[in-house]
Amino acid sequence: LDGIVAALASTTTSTSGAVYARFGLAGVEIGSITRNAATSAVLYNTSSDARLKSTITPFSDALERVCAIEAGSFEWKHNGAIGHGVIAQHLHTIYPDAVAPGKTEDEMWAVDYGKLTPLLIGAVQELKAELTALRNATHG
Repeated sequence: LDGIVAALASTTTSTSGAVYARFGLAGVEIGSITRNAATSAVLYNTSSDARLKSTITPFSDALERVCAIEAGSFEWKHNGAIGHGVIAQHLHTIYPDAVAPGKTEDEMWAVDYGKLTPLLIGAVQELKAELTALRNATHG
């Protein structure tokens, strides 16, 4: 893929929200790239409508999984620049929902950091529950 560059350009003078791309599966929109009319921010959307889901269960081990993720700084081999993040292969063993494995041995693995958000929210909720229990035990 060296030297291959692709670009998608879209501009609009509309003051309402714009849709730049829609992604679908089996006749249902599963994601989009849009512009927020109020802030002009670009939004990268994954469908999350309640009508698309069933059997919603809270995490019970989010904090444990978050603490197992090895995050840190690293040096990119191709140019020596410093980066920050995780290793996709390691994250895949902890939370595969956020990882796109390479389809071949030569294809690089990728991480969608936004997919970590539900796990992080679950970890914060678990910490709050632990804190509340400690406060109640101390002040009870």
